[in-house]
Amino acid sequence: MGNETALERSLSAEARWSIAGKSSINSRLSWVNIRYEDAEGNTPLVNTAAAFQILNGLLPGQNIVWAIDVETRLKNNLQLSFGYNGKKSRDLPITNVGRAAVRALF
Repeated sequence: MGNETALERSLSAEARWSIAGKSSINSRLSWVNIRYEDAEGNTPLVNTAAAFQILNGLLPGQNIVWAIDVETRLKNNLQLSFGYNGKKSRDLPITNVGRAAVRALF
């Protein structure tokens, strides 16, 4: 315990489309390859709090992470936001997370 290291290689692309003062769409796509080892070169347990923190919730090996965020202004002081995040790690099903929010701007 305590001798774990992670080497992360990633390739990302990001796009943004916006209408000034009205709405915007942001999207991100990343490929992340992680090598996670202890001092002896073995793969340590990945289901610990320390491993989760070191690996940013991903798993050793190849991972794909994506996100889409949409914001639009409804009235002069109301903003509506939608977000979607997904990730695919080896041997696991796709993880999907969605969120929505309405904000009043004063």
